[in-house]
Amino acid sequence: MNSITSILVLAFAATSMAAEVCRSGSGDLGQSRVLLCKEVGCTGSPETGAQLQIGVNYGTCCDIPTTFANQVAAVSPNSEINCTLFDNTNCTGTSVTVTGRVNDLGSFRNRAESLTCVHK
Repeated sequence: MNSITSILVLAFAATSMAAEVCRSGSGDLGQSRVLLCKEVGCTGSPETGAQLQIGVNYGTCCDIPTTFANQVAAVSPNSEINCTLFDNTNCTGTSVTVTGRVNDLGSFRNRAESLTCVHK
């Protein structure tokens, strides 16, 4: 009985530490927005799948949706936030912080898998 309880506690702890997937689409997107772009300069449009607006809550890690993970070339957070992009899920690994629109992530292009943002 104790081993089953221990397994359940460990399973709950592991899932509670996992990052949520960044919100997109309609409805409540959270406290602020970030535009992710697959093309340098944020050319293209959401209709062609080249851009995705996601919602974020301050200080909360979220994993970039699989349709954009490792494909982000440019990023444009709302003016009231700074965001840190990570090259692994759960906001781990190498990171880069953006304090405004970045038209070309350079050496971090096509590496972002998760992000967290804070109010300026």
